Amino acid sequence: MTNTQPIDYVDVRNGGLEFYSRVDGKSEFVGFAHTAEEAATLFVKHGTGHMYGGSAMDFASEEGFDTDEGAQEMLDKAFELAHAEVNAAETVRFVNVFHSAFETEAKLVACVSVQDLGFGTVEQALEYAYRWTQNIHDSWSKNGEKDGNDRVETVDGEWWSKDGFSEDRMGYRSTSYRDHMMAGGKVYRVDMIGFTQVDKIKPASWE
Repeated sequence: MTNTQPIDYVDVRNGGLEFYSRVDGKSEFVGFAHTAEEAATLFVKHGTGHMYGGSAMDFASEEGFDTDEGAQEMLDKAFELAHAEVNAAETVRFVNVFHSAFETEAKLVACVSVQDLGFGTVEQALEYAYRWTQNIHDSWSKNGEKDGNDRVETVDGEWWSKDGFSEDRMGYRSTSYRDHMMAGGKVYRVDMIGFTQVDKIKPASWE
């Protein structure tokens, strides 16, 4: 059974925090976090209700924390990070997609509208922009029947063909590893898995 209930119980174990929720009257394990960042990710993904803590929360040093207050401090930090992540996602209206993995200069190829889609994290908005700039069945940039999306505004310029850039206007290539995106005034590099926030857009050819 997939847990769809908010996290409402936390306990301490082996220098980290264990999280649970009530499902059909029973306590179900949600996840374990070694850091406040990992805990915040769980909060954003599952949501939180009124949080109850196990007795070990007051004696965290007996479970691997440096101090008895360490578990509560980590929990407080996790709430702070999760709140900031949700707030950041709510301010993102557009994701700009730059192709920079194979180009000598980064090129803006698309502006993807993500407002009103209800994303809980910035990464979800980036994933949406990534999916809808992929040539899986046809051409995203030429608004193909399957890969086209009205929320994607293509920025005109040179277009990609099997022989490289040409006037055949076959459409832009798919967004790929080492391309970049901008959302909420911040820059993100497309990684093999997920995205990494970076200082600026840097074409791979510059490295």
